Amino acid sequence: MKPIKLKMTGFESYCKPVEIDFEKAGKNGLFLICGPTGSGKTTIFDAITYALYGEPSGDTRKESMLRSTLADETIPTEVEFTFEINSKRYTVKRNPKYTRKAKVGNKTVTENANAELIFHDGRESIVQSSKVTAAVENILKLVKKDFCQISMIAQGAFQKFLLAPTEDKKTIFREIFKTSKYQQLEEKLDENAKLLEAQCRDAYTSICHYISLMDVYENEVLQQQLETIKQKKIPEENDITILKEILNDNSVKLELNEKEIKKTNSALNKINEKVTRANEKRKIIEQKNNLEKESLSIKEKINGAQKILENALSLETEKNKHTEELTLIKNSLADYSTLEESEKTISSLNKKNAELQKSITSITKKITEQKIELEEKNKQLPLLEKAGENYISIKNKLEESSTDFDKLDSLLKKIKLFTDEKKELSSWQEKSKAASEEYKKTNTLYIEKKQLFFMEQAGILAQDLSENTPCPVCGSLTHPSPAKKSGHAPTKEELDIFEKDAEDASKTFISISKKASEMNASILNEEKNIYESAGQFFSDEEIKSEELELTVTEKKAELKQTITSLRQELLIEKENAEKKNKLQEEIPALRNSIQNAEAELSELKINEGKTKTELQEKQSFIETLKSKLSFDSKAEAENQLNKLSSLITQIEKKITEAKETKEILEKKDAEISGQLNQSRQLLDSFKDIDEGKILKQQEELQEKNEQLERIHNTLLPVYSTCKNSIASIEKTFSEISKIENRRRMVSDLASIANGAVSANGKVRLETYVQAAFFDRIIARANRRFLAMSSKQFELIRDISVENRRSQIGLDLNVIDHHNGSIRAVSTLSGGEQFQASLSLALGLSDEIQESSGGGGIHLDSMFIDEGFGSLDSATLDKAMTSLSGLTANDKIIGIISHVEELKNKIDSKIIVSKDINGNSSVIIEN
Repeated sequence: MKPIKLKMTGFESYCKPVEIDFEKAGKNGLFLICGPTGSGKTTIFDAITYALYGEPSGDTRKESMLRSTLADETIPTEVEFTFEINSKRYTVKRNPKYTRKAKVGNKTVTENANAELIFHDGRESIVQSSKVTAAVENILKLVKKDFCQISMIAQGAFQKFLLAPTEDKKTIFREIFKTSKYQQLEEKLDENAKLLEAQCRDAYTSICHYISLMDVYENEVLQQQLETIKQKKIPEENDITILKEILNDNSVKLELNEKEIKKTNSALNKINEKVTRANEKRKIIEQKNNLEKESLSIKEKINGAQKILENALSLETEKNKHTEELTLIKNSLADYSTLEESEKTISSLNKKNAELQKSITSITKKITEQKIELEEKNKQLPLLEKAGENYISIKNKLEESSTDFDKLDSLLKKIKLFTDEKKELSSWQEKSKAASEEYKKTNTLYIEKKQLFFMEQAGILAQDLSENTPCPVCGSLTHPSPAKKSGHAPTKEELDIFEKDAEDASKTFISISKKASEMNASILNEEKNIYESAGQFFSDEEIKSEELELTVTEKKAELKQTITSLRQELLIEKENAEKKNKLQEEIPALRNSIQNAEAELSELKINEGKTKTELQEKQSFIETLKSKLSFDSKAEAENQLNKLSSLITQIEKKITEAKETKEILEKKDAEISGQLNQSRQLLDSFKDIDEGKILKQQEELQEKNEQLERIHNTLLPVYSTCKNSIASIEKTFSEISKIENRRRMVSDLASIANGAVSANGKVRLETYVQAAFFDRIIARANRRFLAMSSKQFELIRDISVENRRSQIGLDLNVIDHHNGSIRAVSTLSGGEQFQASLSLALGLSDEIQESSGGGGIHLDSMFIDEGFGSLDSATLDKAMTSLSGLTANDKIIGIISHVEELKNKIDSKIIVSKDINGNSSVIIEN
């Protein structure tokens, strides 16, 4: 991973936007990030780590602490980091959760944490913090913890790796060199060994289960041997011989039982055939007896049917009588229809007559009421003879009074306005007087000051006069009384102020005087208008009186009362006129209505008489027709007709049924006689069948067969279970042999892979593979460590065994070539540990780049934060030589340090500074 550009805004001490171009700063390969302690150097490391992984580099700083405390609510907090890997560029934008000012209004809102990964090759961006972090881990092939220990070495970070125990190093190497497949192989081998062992146990358990299912049928010796085998937890293969003897014994007994069952079944089949013949004989006897009984019953029914037929034939006379009556009723049905139509006509006439009487009563009542109403209206009309004659005159008076009222109202408003304006005029006249006094005062003061000023100017001119020298004012050569300076005259600027005050006072006085004059002219004109308007209603004496406003108010009140009275009179006059007009229209209409009603009444009475006559004629016709008919209505006649038809049908049905019944019984009797003769002939063929003897033989054979079946039902499951169990046992013993061979092989491999059989300590397979990588890393690291330590120190992997239970392989010791001792790296001094840590970090970087097992990790850059302060000048030169050698392969090395000596050794610098407010900024120097 090669850094390209970093942008920070509102991030930790970088309040204002800052951009760092690593292509410019690291064009020489090696560059220094320098500045005072606390200026914000490590924050650059934090920003890169946060952009990539959403967390700062150190464990002490949390995401909530990343927002700059100097940033106000309008400044965002965000980091943008562009990097390159495998010639592909990526940009990560990320912001933590913080509070900012809303874009609209004065409220504050919470900006939630978010991130975006932009692909420069045109692929769709990835958003959301967790998804971006996962994508970055996939691109870099490193998680944050390993990144900080390998690519960005924070203060003391690689020292932790140097001193880390085997287990911690295993975790780091597993990610870097992708050795998890060896760990998975260890676990798989262990899992398979346990699985095969469990399969063996399950197989022996299955054999015990199969043996427990076996049994012996009536053989005590074999039964005792079987119980002995069942007591064993792990059966032996030679036990199968005894189990087969048990199977053979059960097989022989089962074969004898099945032969005896077959013999008994054969005898039973023969006797069953005889039983069947006996049953057939018994059924034929039962059938013959039933037929004899049925024959007697049929003969009795034939006699009964003959009597029923004779009774039915005796009903022929009654049937003929009913037929004659039926014919008479059918012929009279037309008269019943005529009767019904006549009765409907009478009902209609009665209804019509009732409606005519109702109408006559209603019209008679209406005529009476209208005559009374007409008489009343004729009385009211003379009383309203002159109604409406005074309407116009009253209306004119009302309009005149209303006009006068409006004029008085307008006049009263003018009077009130005139009074108010007179008061305002008085106020303006007072203001004019005061303004005049002020003008006189300021103008007098200005004139006085002006004289003093000119006198002072003359004194100034006179102070340089001398005899025989012409005066610049009058030209005189003698100066008997020259002007003198007063000492208290105003200056030109002060005189200008007095002049301006006088002018302002003059302007104010003129303005106020003009306003008062205009108001006076307006009031005089208004007073003239008031007098002209009041002259229509009042005398000159009343107009000039000071009580004019009260007089107008009283006159207005009188007019208001007059208007109210006239409106009432006008309303009454209008109502009477409308009433008169209405009566003049209603009286003729009433007279016409009465005449029409009387004509209608006369016509109704004529119709009533005609209806009554027609009704009497119909009633006479109905009475004559009823006297000829046997029934009161057609419905009664039809009902009787139906009854007679039903009786005739019943008689005919009885005769027919009696004949049919007799014929059926006679036919049935002939059939039964034939069946009886057939049964008697069949019985002659069964004379040799003895049913009692046959049934006894059948019972004895059935009991024997049941006993044999019970033995068979007991013996067969015992035999089948033994047979199946022995087959399963033999098969399982064969499988156990195969499983056991494979289990021993897999178990040995698992022990080797898990380090359980090593004489030199517990070295697991994954650790062994990692140790090979670690040896190469150590070899690369020692080339630099020996150079930096003047060939005193060399790193070596610790392979000693403290106890057989501990995992070994990745711990470190150091060889001290000065005294030939080997000791732990933790015994090195601070500066020596930094040399060892830096050498190990550079060796790891080399190995990752060149090893085919690097898992796609590309370390094109490295940042080293502090540690150089613990080195002396000579060692520092050696360290710089080692670092400079790395940049020859297009690597970028960034050193974060405040050591002054490094500034002179490294040309490219990112200089970090902090102002008095605590805001950090950067400058790039080459």
